[in-house]
Amino acid sequence: VTDATCVSDDLNTPPLPEAEDNCSTDEEVTVTLIEESESPAAGSTERNDCPYRYTITRVWSACDNCNRCSYVTQTVDVDDVVAPVFSNDDGLPTNVTDPVTCDTLPDPEPMCATDTCSGLTITFDSWEEPSADDRANSD
Repeated sequence: VTDATCVSDDLNTPPLPEAEDNCSTDEEVTVTLIEESESPAAGSTERNDCPYRYTITRVWSACDNCNRCSYVTQTVDVDDVVAPVFSNDDGLPTNVTDPVTCDTLPDPEPMCATDTCSGLTITFDSWEEPSADDRANSD
């Protein structure tokens, strides 16, 4: 079993590792996932720092008919490294290149976005370029 680092949407149920015993047949060796736990990622003080940045620790046992067991541990560092993607059916808003007046200023278009890991919030932020008069008066 190898340690892994993955993007949170890559995470799936792990296959059971294989084990063999010098005295038992393959059918007589039982492999079991005995523990799976989550903890904050290294460098995070708590899981709320980023709910999709954490470490999973898995412990498997392989036991033969005589109850002799071996254990293996795997750590998986999970991180949300993929940014949300805008997903508007009509495409993204285009720049308005023709001059507009205050009366004809278009309303902002509603936006949609998706994220592989988390709920997300879309915010609208407005910015207006100062006019030449405003720039001249600010000096």
